[in-house]
Amino acid sequence: MGFLGRLFGFSVDERLVDEIISLLNRIDQICGEDYSAATKEGTPLNNEWKTIDNRLYNIGQELYDKGGMNLMRKVYDRVYKKGRLTGRYLERAWDGAGDWRG
Repeated sequence: MGFLGRLFGFSVDERLVDEIISLLNRIDQICGEDYSAATKEGTPLNNEWKTIDNRLYNIGQELYDKGGMNLMRKVYDRVYKKGRLTGRYLERAWDGAGDWRG
């Protein structure tokens, strides 16, 4: 993160927040459709789940690269405030992105 980013912080891109919420909603749908298929290696639902997990992780890493833990926390808080109460899944998905430990 650059000097100005550390000094002034970064604003939260609401489109990114909406994307995270959409991904988390799809995880809920997958689990509701067939949890055993979603967790069984090689099934279409499992492959989709892994793709979503990877995207969530990459978003976390992108946020860290742009604004560090401060920006990650801001986005996490926005997701939570927009009514996405299963933040624990996001915490886990971001584990290892930058300094995030979930």
